[in-house]
Amino acid sequence: MPLNVQLELSDEQLRIIALHIINTGMLDKLIEKKEIPLEEQLLPIKEVAQLTGLTTQTIHNHIKNGLIVAKKVGSQWRISRKSLKDYANGE
Repeated sequence: MPLNVQLELSDEQLRIIALHIINTGMLDKLIEKKEIPLEEQLLPIKEVAQLTGLTTQTIHNHIKNGLIVAKKVGSQWRISRKSLKDYANGE
């Protein structure tokens, strides 16, 4: 039988939990299980750099200058495959 629990957490407690999920690789496992459409999957900067042949610093600069659309997840930037495709097509 499922057990439902409701917790009240502060913003700081939520931030710590989110960082733990990201830093332990649990986020990637959760994303894989949810079967997010390929275009919507979020890639870490390092993986985008490997796919494009650019440095991570260049990717960060492109995000800062609005050339690549990215989302901040916790303290890390993530780029959707669609955003990467749009960037590659000059959109």
